[in-house]
Amino acid sequence: MKLNYIYIILLTVATGCNRASGDKAILAGKARREPASSVTWMDTALNLGKINMGDTVVIRFRFKNTGKVPLIIQKVETGCSCTIATTKTGAIPPGGESFIRVMFDTRKSIVGFVGKAILVTSNTLPAKRVLFYGAEITGHKLLK
Repeated sequence: MKLNYIYIILLTVATGCNRASGDKAILAGKARREPASSVTWMDTALNLGKINMGDTVVIRFRFKNTGKVPLIIQKVETGCSCTIATTKTGAIPPGGESFIRVMFDTRKSIVGFVGKAILVTSNTLPAKRVLFYGAEITGHKLLK
């Protein structure tokens, strides 16, 4: 019974937090007077399988502008130097498709399973989306 109360409290807090951050995004959109677009991601989490230490892998996270206004990718951030993410600059028209290009350099990583996240900021509500990829790095760390 006590566990049910804890669950209800956590659910209420989580829902309230999501609503509050959504409200801030809406207010930020109104302050800028820019209409928001929407995006559909074809790829949000990729499993790269086994990769040999020393290899560089290129990945693409594909998306489509499903909004009525141009989609603008404002920023793409990675969490470490082993991952470099880029995207085409400029607006993607309604119905247009594009991708986030990610280069993963295993020489700057560790041996074993790794999971990486990429944070994408755009003119959508919500404005931020996290993309993930994971891989198992095999072999030995290269000596430089």
